[in-house]
Amino acid sequence: MMSAEKAFYYLAKHVLNVMQYKDLALADVDVPIVIIAPDEIYLDDNELALLQEASNDNVLSHFEHLFDLNFSSQENVERFLGGIETNEQLIGALKRPERLLFDSDWKEEPLTVQLEKWKTEQLGPLASDLKKRSLGNMLKMQVTGRMMQMNEVAIRSLQFILKKFDQNYQICCSIIGPFSGIRPYCTLIDDQLKKGLHNYL
Repeated sequence: MMSAEKAFYYLAKHVLNVMQYKDLALADVDVPIVIIAPDEIYLDDNELALLQEASNDNVLSHFEHLFDLNFSSQENVERFLGGIETNEQLIGALKRPERLLFDSDWKEEPLTVQLEKWKTEQLGPLASDLKKRSLGNMLKMQVTGRMMQMNEVAIRSLQFILKKFDQNYQICCSIIGPFSGIRPYCTLIDDQLKKGLHNYL
């Protein structure tokens, strides 16, 4: 359960982010440019659980590439990451450090600097959880969140594309290659629609 302090921090943070779009949201136009609305994914517990499940494969694959190890389950990843407590341990275990990206603006900085910035600037109040969780497992939380964001964007994009064709169809994940994690959302479609989607993408 998130503490009241952390909940207020994130509420204030997102309110300030939304204020950047004030002029667009209030523009006097017939078709709104920006609408502030709740995300459907958080209004349906089943959909959120499905998104989490769909992202697990991506998380597993990412950590396998980072450490050049084979993880057969999320539990194996958590057990491995649970033993990583310090920056030095994490950096020493990485086999492909270039794949560990916290912020595109930081990519030219040493990984030690990126890690400290991540703890202070991105984790925010959650940095206190490092006293209860290992550094490795905090990293897993970060990666899982990013993978869920990526898959949600992919799903929303597919929903947009569906409107360009036929809303009665759903898209086969083989079409979209890297977004294999969203397989639970997809079903096969006929060859004609598949060809049309390839052209569209």
